[in-house]
Amino acid sequence: MVIAFASEPQVICPFVGNRTRLLAAIDSIRPTDGGTKITEAVRIARAFATSTDAESMGRSTVSPARLVLFTDGKNKRHRPGFPPGQGNDDLPGG
Repeated sequence: MVIAFASEPQVICPFVGNRTRLLAAIDSIRPTDGGTKITEAVRIARAFATSTDAESMGRSTVSPARLVLFTDGKNKRHRPGFPPGQGNDDLPGG
């Protein structure tokens, strides 16, 4: 499964066993100057990964789901009380 997260999280590719399709989905994501909705994206991923009906979601019932997070690493804003690079979740330009 591939979920893009910028101003809104978006499922780009569902759970599939096709590596080529997953890589194409990752390659299709383009950077934006918008905010980051990483918390929402992780919630969506967790909901899919912990679904009680894994087979209907296209997820293996044998292997546990893994979360791999790719980010552009940009930190345009900083939330007070957090070290730089942390606490920027869900802030415009964060």
